[in-house]
Amino acid sequence: MAKDEKDDEQMQALQELKTNEITQLLKMAITQDAEIKAAILNDSNAVAKILQSNIIDEIKQDLKTQKIIMRIDYADKKQSFLKRYNSEHTRNGYMYALKDFETYCSAHGLQTPIAANTTIVDNWILDQRTEGKAPATIRRNCGALSAFFKMIERDTNREILNPVRGTDVLPKSIPTKKNKFYSMGNVDATRLQLITKDVETIINAEQNAELKAIICCMAYRGLRCGGFEQMTIHGEQFRTITKGEEQKGVLPAICIDAINAAGLKHNEPFTAWTSNRVKQSIKNHIAKLYERGDITYKYSAHDFRHFFALTEYTRDHDIYKLSKLLNHSGIAVTEKYLKGLNVIV
Repeated sequence: MAKDEKDDEQMQALQELKTNEITQLLKMAITQDAEIKAAILNDSNAVAKILQSNIIDEIKQDLKTQKIIMRIDYADKKQSFLKRYNSEHTRNGYMYALKDFETYCSAHGLQTPIAANTTIVDNWILDQRTEGKAPATIRRNCGALSAFFKMIERDTNREILNPVRGTDVLPKSIPTKKNKFYSMGNVDATRLQLITKDVETIINAEQNAELKAIICCMAYRGLRCGGFEQMTIHGEQFRTITKGEEQKGVLPAICIDAINAAGLKHNEPFTAWTSNRVKQSIKNHIAKLYERGDITYKYSAHDFRHFFALTEYTRDHDIYKLSKLLNHSGIAVTEKYLKGLNVIV
């Protein structure tokens, strides 16, 4: 049987189902709602008027959405979504989250996770809580699901909306470690000067010229660990893919100088530098410097992006500019990012 014929049969079945559901809902409304019952008794055309109102438009939209859902190949969309992430750690985490949601949807009668609504997502989150999963794990799983549905939302021109967006049962994020940079929401100038000196020491002590250039780009332009493998440079302009999204802009002179000093080709300077390689190489380098007492803190690779965000924001307190530099989706994300670093915005 041709796919279109099969779709038409499924749509006819859905329409019959909707007709039965509407009949039952009208009967329930008439018997249980005194105002509706009185209106129908006073006006024999009341039912027709109800059906001619927004309910018909809502049913048509619902049927249209159901048809779109049936025609989406979930497995194919899932594969395309996961391919966006170069980081194996991120990809595996997102794959686990989607698999967990698939299992929950299947157990609750959904033929495809794409048909899920906010109620399903809420119940999935509560189910994870019951299972004893940590709040951070639940937030990560919801973040993965939300990212997937953002892609579906774009691909369907918002015919299918992100059901995670409306949830109100997501566990709150709780800071787990003391911040190196800020204290009590104010810039600690002395501490920030100390961190700046440490960053300079880390860069100058790095013997691998390619890694030195990478650290420069993270500390002085705020690039992520996963933003190097697909980077291209034209003059001072760079373009890359990070977290599945395009990022482009201008590299400061200190970064360009470091890239040129390493003898790297601008069309593909860091193709061998995966996110995991960047993180591990920086971790090893910093561990040696910290053990020798050359630096004050045992920094993570992502701390260089924090350093960029804080020094940039301290310079002019322009959160709109900073949001674009960090390639955030909006100002709200940047505000949350800074608050996570104990900065009062």
